[in-house]
Order: sequence, then C-alpha cells, then structure tokens
Amino acid sequence: MGKLYRKNDGMNKMNKKFFLIGLITIIFLCSMFSGCVQNSNEKEANIKSKGDLFSYTITGIDPGSGIMKNTETAMDEYKLKQAGWILQTGSSDSMTESLLENVSRKDPIIITIWSPHAVFGVTDLRKLNDPKQIYNNPNQTRTFLEQFAPEWKDIDVASDIIASIVLKNFSQTAPAAYAFLHGFNISDTTQSDWIYSYSIEGKDPVTIAEKWVENNSEQINKWIPDTSYPLGKPSLILGQPPWPGVTVKNQVVSNILQRIGYTVSIKEESAGMIYNDLINGNVDIMLAGWLPATHGDYWEGNTDTLTIAGINVYQTWLGLAVPEYVDNSILSIENLKD
Repeated sequence: MGKLYRKNDGMNKMNKKFFLIGLITIIFLCSMFSGCVQNSNEKEANIKSKGDLFSYTITGIDPGSGIMKNTETAMDEYKLKQAGWILQTGSSDSMTESLLENVSRKDPIIITIWSPHAVFGVTDLRKLNDPKQIYNNPNQTRTFLEQFAPEWKDIDVASDIIASIVLKNFSQTAPAAYAFLHGFNISDTTQSDWIYSYSIEGKDPVTIAEKWVENNSEQINKWIPDTSYPLGKPSLILGQPPWPGVTVKNQVVSNILQRIGYTVSIKEESAGMIYNDLINGNVDIMLAGWLPATHGDYWEGNTDTLTIAGINVYQTWLGLAVPEYVDNSILSIENLKD
C-alpha cells in the first residue's frame, strides 16, 4: 500500500478505539434496558425552550472547515445568534465522541454532520430541514457541474459532490491514472461503511482496502484502463486530509494504482495545504474535493490550474442533526428559535 507520511499515533488510536467501542456497547445495552438512563422525554419536561434543551450549543468540528462556515451562515440567517446560540469548535473525532457520550445517556445534543459518515451506522439521527438551503443546494451543484464537469451535469445530486481533483495537465502526465480516476465512483453507503470500519471498529485502513479490493475485483477491472494508456510519470502522491472518509479511500485507490503500475505515496495534511500542494505540483491527486460549496474557497481562483478528473461520490448531505429520541417537534433549523 501507499507509504503514509505521518507521526506514529498507534497508542492514541488504540485508546480511541476502546473508548468508542465502550460507548457503542453502552448505547446498545441502554437500548435494551430503558431503565439504565433517564429518558430524554423526562428531561425535556422542565425545559422552557428549544435552546435550553441543548444549552444553546451546536457541537461542531474544526474551525474554518466548510461545514463550520456554513453553520455560521445558518446561525445568522436563522437568527440563532440573536437567540443566544453558540457554535462549539472541536474536531471530527471530538464531535463523534460527544455525540456517542450523549446518546449513551439519552441526553439532547445537536451536531454539525455530513454524509457519508460512520455515526449513521451507530445511532439514528434526524437530519434537520434547511429551507434556506444554506448547506445543500442541488441547483448550485448542477450549475457548477455544467461549468466545470459537464460530463456529469445530469447525475442525481442533493448537495456537494466529492470530486477527484488533479492538475489540468494530469491527463498528459499520467494518462493511465487519469483514465482510472475518470471512472472511479463509489456509493455514499460504501464510503460510510469504510468510515465505520476504520473510525468506529478501529480496523486498519490498509486491511479494509485490501479486503474491499479483493471482494470487488469485477468492478475494479472495469475501472483499470487498457494498455493503450501509458503510465506517464511513474510515481504519484495522494493528498490526505485528516478525515476518516478519505483515509480508506486513499488506500483503495493506492492499491488499484499500484496494480496499474504506479508507485504511490500518501501525504497527510490539511485540506487547504493539499490544494496548495496540488497547484505547486507537490501532490498529484485529491480524492476529497467537496464541491461546489464546502471547498468553494479552495476551488475559486484556481480553476485555470485544477480540474475534475472524476466524481468519486455523487450523493452527499451536510447540515445539523439531532438523535431521534430528542423532542420530535424539532424537524427544522427554524424550530431551534422557539
């Protein structure tokens, strides 16, 4: 598999693995024995407003990320800040841990979340409606595709697509890799399964990728181009932001690119740094291009340099969500003002 440039954090991952497994076990047991926690409905009985229910706090992730910027906009548009709401920053991992801790106690919590994501395989979440389309705007995505990826302009979209981004001359410098990326596409369910196996079950991403490739050889053979496509440059670098959603995907793609004949390495850094390294030629492929909204700031101004080699996930969703056991009158972001 591809070489991964990163610090040795095996112990932290092991501790996180046991922590998450423990929380999931508690959630499972509490779902069987309703008396082990105070029911959310009992806690809601003395609450005067929706804000009180959540302590006027939205649990978020990394500051500056696309979904956090969207949430700041949503809080302005829906007048949540005026009502006293705050957006708590953290990380994807800390958000997941907070969610699981609250679910284990059946406590109310509202989170920034996106799909594909592993938490949808752990607990039932209610996606809050967003009538102002701050997070998900399919018309915006269709317009974007017509301009920058017309071959895919008629695909069914609900929000951002996840694009495989390369330099504009990549089809000449690595023709076989470009041809593969052009066809490489997985379902949001497949990516969610990968994330669950990696971030919740704690499995090794290389092992997950190897097993998936082994079990999907027929599909992979359709993606691998014939020998009329030359390799071009023999070595490729995949950019990897610190997100579970791309960790396994990079290993799957690395495996396939090596089968084609490339030497592959993986460089882990922030999404913004990956876009910079793409432009400067220090990274060859970015498989986590959430466009047009989430990574819009990175894409705009670089369209003369970057291009979309393929769309590896068609269907995504971003927004705010609450556990299903929370007050069933909370169906929309607008309800949070009540």
